Amino acid sequence: MLFQILALAVLSFGKAPVVIEEKDLPKHNPDIVRINKYASYDSAGQLNTCASLDRDTLLYTTDVCYIEEEYGTFDLKSVAIGATYQSIPDAKITGLKIGQGYTQEQRVEYLKCQRINMLSIYADLISYSAYFINNTLDINPSLTYTVSNGPKYQWIKYQWIEEEKEVDGQLYKYKKLIDDNCWNGFELDNFWTSIYWNGIIDQSCIPEDLTNIPGYGWDWRVDEKPTGSATKLPDQCTKTGVQFDPKFKGYGMGTIIDGNATTLKEAIKKYGIVQVRYAYYVKKDNTQLNGFKQIGYSTRSFFAIGWEGDNLITIEEYEDNGYIRKRKGQQPYRGQIQGVDYDNIFFYNSYVIAPTEEYTYKQIEDERIAQEIEKENIPKHNPDIVQILIVPKIENDVIKQFSYYDVDLISYVDLKGTTFTDTYMVIPEDIITTLKVSQPINKQQLDEQDKCSGIRDLRNYTKIYAYKAYTVDQSDIYPSLTYSVSNGPKYVLQQEVIDGTTYQYKSIINDDNWDVFSNIWTSIYWNGVIDQSCIPEDFTLIPCYGWDYQGEDPTGTAPKLPDKCTMTGGQFNPKLKGYSAGYMFYGNTTSLKELITKYGVVFVDFGEYRKSDSTLVGGYDGFGYFHYFIIIGWDEEGFITIEEEEIYDDEDEEFIEIGKKIGKLLYQRIAKIEVYDYDIGEYVYEDIEYDYIDFKQVFFVASDQEQQYPPDKCSQITKETLEKDCACKPKGDIRDYEGGICAAGQIKVALSLVVTFVVIPIISLFW
Repeated sequence: MLFQILALAVLSFGKAPVVIEEKDLPKHNPDIVRINKYASYDSAGQLNTCASLDRDTLLYTTDVCYIEEEYGTFDLKSVAIGATYQSIPDAKITGLKIGQGYTQEQRVEYLKCQRINMLSIYADLISYSAYFINNTLDINPSLTYTVSNGPKYQWIKYQWIEEEKEVDGQLYKYKKLIDDNCWNGFELDNFWTSIYWNGIIDQSCIPEDLTNIPGYGWDWRVDEKPTGSATKLPDQCTKTGVQFDPKFKGYGMGTIIDGNATTLKEAIKKYGIVQVRYAYYVKKDNTQLNGFKQIGYSTRSFFAIGWEGDNLITIEEYEDNGYIRKRKGQQPYRGQIQGVDYDNIFFYNSYVIAPTEEYTYKQIEDERIAQEIEKENIPKHNPDIVQILIVPKIENDVIKQFSYYDVDLISYVDLKGTTFTDTYMVIPEDIITTLKVSQPINKQQLDEQDKCSGIRDLRNYTKIYAYKAYTVDQSDIYPSLTYSVSNGPKYVLQQEVIDGTTYQYKSIINDDNWDVFSNIWTSIYWNGVIDQSCIPEDFTLIPCYGWDYQGEDPTGTAPKLPDKCTMTGGQFNPKLKGYSAGYMFYGNTTSLKELITKYGVVFVDFGEYRKSDSTLVGGYDGFGYFHYFIIIGWDEEGFITIEEEEIYDDEDEEFIEIGKKIGKLLYQRIAKIEVYDYDIGEYVYEDIEYDYIDFKQVFFVASDQEQQYPPDKCSQITKETLEKDCACKPKGDIRDYEGGICAAGQIKVALSLVVTFVVIPIISLFW
């Protein structure tokens, strides 16, 4: 089982949120146009500390700043509309350069650069919008210039980006070449970012020439996959006698979401032309949640430039003797489909062109600084570094959401320097086999666990809490999962941006059931674990209980249990409050011994047998996986384990229970590995000698006092040391100096938000 950390998206940080009840959240207003803002990537001029100083490198966030507002808004309600309107005269629909069409040969040329062909639809939007804004302009946009002069690199750093590199608690950032070429890339954000900063250039200045864009004419059957982007073009015309005159710098794309015919009319009146991407016909119906009933789908996307009667006026393409030409068309928004009346048209997304601005950035306090590095120089993971979850605080059954920018989500511990002996047992074998948690589980108990899928997986991990409790104070307990899953948080404090306003509200947690129990470690950290002699297992009140994949998915969480025993004579005595879940990733024999010496019994999620092979990178070849056993120590031959074995009736061979036995994982031996024999068409077992074990994922339990990283980081204090990392000591300490974090009379408060931890069965990771 792996803990994963999920961020609830926060789209706007700059404005104080409106605190509201979830039921009172306003619906999206279709009159609100969302106008995108764009990232910096040009260092010309004096830029503030939040902007990129590296020309051609796309900036979304920096070490010290994040995007405060991603988009602006405009309310179309202020736009008056009449009975009829047309933004582009008939003569200009065909009279502008863009309206005169293009040949099939030109279309074939676009198809040699498929991504440009996909962007060509925006040329219509740009051209007709330009005429609407300034009726002296007749522009046929040079897509060659726009895609060639967009950003070339992007800083890679944060967790949600695939190439993010965080190694043992240190963030590394590197510049990644943006793949904006004929067959990969040309993301809309980059395309419009180029327009925002560079403006639009007419083809009379820079004609279309796609041959210099990587991937031009690419044949996937014989050619290597193209990478990178086109060479940047100078700000001058390639045709003589033509002035380089970019238009509409500072403009970008606006989006209208969930609009209708009225919204379209307002947008046409405001922006001249609207590109509708996906729409369907509806009929007013007050019994429906959205006030309408869907009747049928629009046949195509279209450009709307006006309305008359029951029709929107559109610009459409048609074929004429080898030319693709433009003409005036119409799109009804009231009528019949197969005899069924409809009285409106509804669309998910529509686009316009509007003046906008650069992203606004906000300073980050106490942000972890990423070390700038070349990608190939990023260090490998140190197997001595292990991770311990930092759990959120629960207030009135509510946990708060977090931003990646505001908190350290994991505590890192360096095991180096932990000494260990040749042989070691955390708990003597004659004792550990007698503890409650080491006893067999019968079929009836297993069947009951299986009625709530994730419970059986959780059982493996809570065993480690039981063994930890024994090492702490010799307690013999079998943790009650019922208590732990029932007494986690019930609500999460979320933020949501609706039409430019940020709302904060308390929302019911709906994923603590069935196969995912999101907040189990948070519950144990704050509540401790309770023995089943006090609160026995009873899963019937957990929403998942007995669900058979039929009907609606279970939602919500189990009711909170009072802090008292349900068993007569039991003693309510929580153990291990303040203890958190930890993981070792890609450990080896040495680091695992260090881990067990420091933290006690561990649970191996999965590992891999490996053998030496000098021909491979790293010198080892992995060939077989193992998983799901507990390690309690080691001797000269290998690790001593507690393993499960299925026990069957000798007479009728029916399954009885899962028992426990002491086993051993040898440091070196012959492993029986199941392999597929293609000659006979079935799996067979093959003996393979291994000489190394890779412990890919190991679970352990640690207290607050065992989480410092690095262990001696507070022994050398500088003016740059953060108080949140090293708390101030009494006056007289070496840090009590002028200008330091603990200077006399100086008080600093480190504020941080918190995070939701999600527990996911490890089996679900193999996909």
